[in-house]
Amino acid sequence: MDKKRNQNRKDQQTLKNTDSVEIRTFGHFTVLINRVPVHFRRSKSKEILAFLIDKRGQTVSKQVLANEVLNEDCYDDRVKNRLHTDLVSLREDLENCGLRHILYINNNEYGIITEGFYCDYYDLLDGNRENVKDDPSNYMADYEWAESRKPFLENKYYGERIK
Repeated sequence: MDKKRNQNRKDQQTLKNTDSVEIRTFGHFTVLINRVPVHFRRSKSKEILAFLIDKRGQTVSKQVLANEVLNEDCYDDRVKNRLHTDLVSLREDLENCGLRHILYINNNEYGIITEGFYCDYYDLLDGNRENVKDDPSNYMADYEWAESRKPFLENKYYGERIK
């Protein structure tokens, strides 16, 4: 446990206090540090991060990630290996840019630690629609699993605006 805490502190110190981290979910999912996009080596690793951002701190199992992000119904060894590769890549990419501390891992549960970055999606959920720079119907535009969230977000954005 102490080893994990020390690594978490080290990761947090990698980012300078002046660095700003922004996660954009409307339009194409983008992670920015000081307005510079973060590069992810594997598109599925980036999509896993997007899925976890959508869950806003809720944890999900590897099997849920396999079903929802990889679109795999059968959780066999082939899928487990593919998911493992994507998760390792995600951890490494986040470490490389000093954001490893936002990824929560406990046994086979994964989630996001929501402090320490700005997210337009979280802003909208909290009722601050002024900072949403794109149409809410473009939420996570590249990801099929995000389609079901769009009506709720459109209502949150437009429905409350009318009142």
